[in-house]
Amino acid sequence: MKAAIQPTSALAGTIVWASSPTLTGNTTPVILPVPAGCTNSYPKSVAVNGATVYVVGFSHYVASDGTAYAATQWTVNAATGAVTETRLFVTDLSGRYDSQANSVYVFRNNVYVAGYVMDYGTGISNQERWKIVTWKNGVKTEWGNPSSARYQYNKPSSIFVTDK
Repeated sequence: MKAAIQPTSALAGTIVWASSPTLTGNTTPVILPVPAGCTNSYPKSVAVNGATVYVVGFSHYVASDGTAYAATQWTVNAATGAVTETRLFVTDLSGRYDSQANSVYVFRNNVYVAGYVMDYGTGISNQERWKIVTWKNGVKTEWGNPSSARYQYNKPSSIFVTDK
């Protein structure tokens, strides 16, 4: 999958995704690190702000009761190639939660991410189990589930922010 970047920044060219999370700018590939405790990662969306590239997706890990996903953000400094990886949700890797980050957008130097969180804890109603989530600069906001069915698959696929 290729996503073209307009030649308005230091990253003029293309970004190429490989089977392992690899980011290629003009000529130098940048490997997106897999978070500690995770086995692999899946980048899903890219946004560029000047010389900074934001990539979001999710990382797969093996929990005590099976496998799960953790919403992940990578921040790439295009000038230096330095990559910072951040798990947006799930830090204990217990297997209670699944989370994914599906879209990223930068507006006025703020980074907005859309995704979801699924809570497999006991004693939780189906409506409370699944949450649509947004993050602004890493701070999570949960939006309710509009249905009481357990698996609604209310997975936001894009995010857009405006002044209005």
